[in-house]
Amino acid sequence: MIAIVCPGQGSQKPGFLTEWLALDGVRAHLEELGEAAGLDLVHYGTEADEDTIKDTAVAQPLIVAAGLVAGRLLGDRIGPGRDDLVFAGHSVGEITASALAGALTEADAMAFVRTRANAMAEAAAAVPTGMSAVLGGKEDEVLAAIEAAGLTPANANGGGQTVAAGTLEQLAALAEHPPARARVIPLKVAGAFHTEHMAPALEPLRELVPRLSPADPVHPLLSNADGEPVTGGAANLESLVAQVCRPVRWDLCTRTLLERGVGQLVELPPAGTLVGLAKRGLKGVPALAVNTAAELEQARSILDLRPRAHRVRRPPRGRSSRSAPPSRTVRLARPHEGATTPVVTLKQQQTNAHSRILGLGVYRPDVVVTNDDVCQWIESSDEWIQQRTGIRTRHRAAEDVSVLDMSEHAAREALAAAGLEATQLGAVIVSTISFPYLTPSAAAALADRLGATPAPAFDISAACAGYCYGIAQADALVRSGAADHVLVVGVEKLSDVIDNSERSISFLLGDGAGAVVVGPSETPGIGPSVWGSDGSKWDAIRMTHPLTDIRAVEQGRERTQSPDLLDPETGEVREDATLWPTLRQDGQTVFRWASWEVAKRAQEAMDVAGVQPEDLSAFIPHQANMRIIDQMAKTLKLPESVVIARDIADSGNTSAASVPLATHRLLTEHPELSGKLALQIGFGAGLVYGAQVVVLP
Repeated sequence: MIAIVCPGQGSQKPGFLTEWLALDGVRAHLEELGEAAGLDLVHYGTEADEDTIKDTAVAQPLIVAAGLVAGRLLGDRIGPGRDDLVFAGHSVGEITASALAGALTEADAMAFVRTRANAMAEAAAAVPTGMSAVLGGKEDEVLAAIEAAGLTPANANGGGQTVAAGTLEQLAALAEHPPARARVIPLKVAGAFHTEHMAPALEPLRELVPRLSPADPVHPLLSNADGEPVTGGAANLESLVAQVCRPVRWDLCTRTLLERGVGQLVELPPAGTLVGLAKRGLKGVPALAVNTAAELEQARSILDLRPRAHRVRRPPRGRSSRSAPPSRTVRLARPHEGATTPVVTLKQQQTNAHSRILGLGVYRPDVVVTNDDVCQWIESSDEWIQQRTGIRTRHRAAEDVSVLDMSEHAAREALAAAGLEATQLGAVIVSTISFPYLTPSAAAALADRLGATPAPAFDISAACAGYCYGIAQADALVRSGAADHVLVVGVEKLSDVIDNSERSISFLLGDGAGAVVVGPSETPGIGPSVWGSDGSKWDAIRMTHPLTDIRAVEQGRERTQSPDLLDPETGEVREDATLWPTLRQDGQTVFRWASWEVAKRAQEAMDVAGVQPEDLSAFIPHQANMRIIDQMAKTLKLPESVVIARDIADSGNTSAASVPLATHRLLTEHPELSGKLALQIGFGAGLVYGAQVVVLP
């Protein structure tokens, strides 16, 4: 099944029909539709500014006309005789869908939308009203907050998006006291549509109805009332009238599309809004927004394929490990049946050609720990620490600041930088070794906090290479089509897993978080990942003992064999032993491996990306030790023009957060590097490494 969907008010943009006028017959068609609406739709669709086309009396006829123009260009591909199409429209888009499905003539559709738009504009002028989108939060809490503000949930869009409507004062109250973990965003509409405020618009529409000639739709046409197919032309027209005061249940339309096994969604112009909702509500279903002539050709090609009537439910996006372009199919015979049994054609997910980092955010804790502070715990000096490591200070999180708190702050900053909402995330990945729960994951809790549920969410335990591992997986998810936007967070509260009195690693470590959003790109933004491990050095960076030793000690001190807990003379657990496992490292082993072996992997990342050292603008290695950074740069023979990240001086070693934090400082100090190439590499406990050449956000 192919769903043809038509957007509602707010989808229009200045000049969105300009390119369409070059297509045969479009200008004449627009002029014809404009005459029926009493508007110069050619002007409004190509020359008018944003404020002009925001006017309800203009916006609604313009949106319906755009969909009808696209429908005529698709021609017989969406005409009678096909049993694989289903139509639906959001709000005023339901009028467009009704005409394309054969329930209204074009002339009747334009007459209806003209009357509707003028009547709703007059109703909106009576009392200052508006609408706001509530993104994220838990559904029951969102609805309770909307009701408490005296508002109406005018659009239930699904995917964590509800639109509230009412007076401007009520909307301001909701914005001041939003639901937990939700954002309130005002919409560019001048009225509280689909509420009691639109009641004055009912009578003009009822007076118009007897002059129209509705027909039974030739294709299934879903109603905004309940998401079910309309029962006939007259019933559909009656529902369209009532719709101006009745909430739009797009979530129920989405549910019906899922139940009918829709395998492709095509949104007609001005497209984008419903495709965005489909990414949440129809996970795994390819969705095409038709806004250009090229996208119109794509729609024609999709419709020309004429999928088989047999329907196969697509796996939800993010749960399939294989994907391929839409044109590729896998044909499987049904088991336990004869050779003449028809085969089922399985569709695979639509791919993205490339990916890139779209936005970056960080969290640096307020508590700054100097070398002099460290020297209160270990016998050392500021001079020695700076000479051996390059570290002057490191940040430590307050006791009441958690891994999730830091992750959320960085993630929201990254989403804002990318211009995205959490509801648009197709996956959430958190790289950390300091989340205090073995299960469930930090990522699942973070997704809930952000309002990204039900996006797939999982943690990575790859220590200082964790962020680069996350980038490798996000790149693969986006390019495979398994997710359009992936949040990658590197976060550590290492102050929870160190013993301040030991000298091998604790004085190096800091806390913090960095996050990025990876999404599709027209050009390559993330090079091939070079990643791997060397488990022969598994104990070079490790915890002092396993968690099971805590239980062993509680049940009987003689049951543990961990040398860090035992008295070497008696073989029994020391009275002063710290049961909580903490980090240790063999510094010389790590230094030699990182300076020489890891540098080879960095060179390999450049090689597979087809990049020479002089092509780079920045080098962003894991901030383990300034001497390691200098040695790697020397081994790679980086020219002086390459800016090297040295965040370690002020932030210390933050493990999985290291590379994104260093990237943020680099771009803050050198904003001209945005859009340039950088080599990034993480390496640490495992031992593990991961590297990519990326375009900086």
